[in-house]
Amino acid sequence: MKPLLMLLAVVLLSVGAIACGSSGSGTGSASQASSGAATSGGATSTTSSTGSAQTSSSSQKSNNVSTYGKEAGEPDKREITALVNRYYVAAAADDGANACSLIYSVLAEAIPEDYGRPPGPLALRGKTCAAVMSKLFKRIPRQPSAVLATTMVTDVRVSGKRGWVGLKSSAMPSGEIIVEREHNSWKIDTLIGGSVQ
Repeated sequence: MKPLLMLLAVVLLSVGAIACGSSGSGTGSASQASSGAATSGGATSTTSSTGSAQTSSSSQKSNNVSTYGKEAGEPDKREITALVNRYYVAAAADDGANACSLIYSVLAEAIPEDYGRPPGPLALRGKTCAAVMSKLFKRIPRQPSAVLATTMVTDVRVSGKRGWVGLKSSAMPSGEIIVEREHNSWKIDTLIGGSVQ
């Protein structure tokens, strides 16, 4: 829970900085949280751009993501790409209920506990994962639905039950999101993917 609370502080500071006059340069931070992300290879990020996923050529790989694990085999690559696509379609539509069904269960259970009540931000208060995520999606800085919808998957890497997905959009030249295998399927293990600098 402490990593989620620390992330919340970063989110609030970033949203505040953007709202107070950061008009276009730099990266906006929305939210990224993962149960265990801080302890699993350091693959964490915070920013706000991701969306509908499509596979693109390997020449567009994220420099950071390509250092993790190994390239995913075709079945995992297809499944993870489809998962990321569905997740960011839900984000673009502010559809927290659909998004929560795609999130790793440990993280989904922690979302209303860590964000939906004090000391979580007032703007995200809610009793369910769906309520909190719908509010979060509406507050992603500099990421209108059109930008979310144009995000592409550029790379999929896996190591055991963890996966790293490279992302690219007009607002994010290089980004990533983390996925986790739960039972026999892949799930999102990051609230919002982030830029890689």
